[in-house]
Amino acid sequence: MSPDRSDRPDSTEGAGAHAARVALSLVVLPHELAHLLALAPWGRGLRLDLAPPLNETRGVPLARVGGQFDPAIPLSALRLAAVAPTVVYPALAVVVGVGVTLSAPVALVLTALLALWAAPSTGDLTVLVDARAVRETGSLDVRGQSPRLADPLSAVLSVVMTLVVAAGLLL
Repeated sequence: MSPDRSDRPDSTEGAGAHAARVALSLVVLPHELAHLLALAPWGRGLRLDLAPPLNETRGVPLARVGGQFDPAIPLSALRLAAVAPTVVYPALAVVVGVGVTLSAPVALVLTALLALWAAPSTGDLTVLVDARAVRETGSLDVRGQSPRLADPLSAVLSVVMTLVVAAGLLL
């Protein structure tokens, strides 16, 4: 279950853009780790892909969990894995907020990171809404169209997660 990445850029992106995506993929790695840990009991060869090829997914992916899982996985487990970061990182913010006194600069940086890791991506929302289709493929390498409102909903939920994380850190 180690991170995997392409050593060469996709033919549609320049070397500099690919290097930037690889660097940014390390920033979102904790988000993907939450998905991976939630799926671990049902995974078979699950992996983390850093900066996956552009032609394999929709949009500009930074990282994703890929690989096969047990076809008997409950739909609720797939949905839980889809929202795992949205549960884990706000909860972590509450624990830190209750247990540690933070300086303003540290709290600001921590809010930004925890909110980034908590925010659901369009792919997360696709799995949440259509877990049955994902289970039928037996793979998390989901391709194709996301639900129509997934992009704007992801953006709105990013703002909500920022507020939730900030409130958790203020406890």
